[in-house]
Amino acid sequence: MSLQQESRRDGLAQVSPKIGPLQSSILDALNIKDPMICREIMDALCSTELNNIRSRTTELYNAHLVDVVGRRPDPVTRINVSVYAVAKRGQLEIWANN
Repeated sequence: MSLQQESRRDGLAQVSPKIGPLQSSILDALNIKDPMICREIMDALCSTELNNIRSRTTELYNAHLVDVVGRRPDPVTRINVSVYAVAKRGQLEIWANN
């Protein structure tokens, strides 16, 4: 491994992941009341855009910041949806291992 590659990897390990304001709000809501479905997160944030919440929650899941801990029916659609909770491992630990 070259010196340049080592420097890049070391630099990435020290940088915290950048998340947007809506993603940060979702994490805050999940920290207050954990676990929740996307509709409950939308209600907690006083939002009307369920698709935005779903997209940002998927991004947080792909970044390993939230976990799917189960499924339960959405109270409006009666369709089983994922239940999300904050991941148990730290953000920097995830980036350091990549």
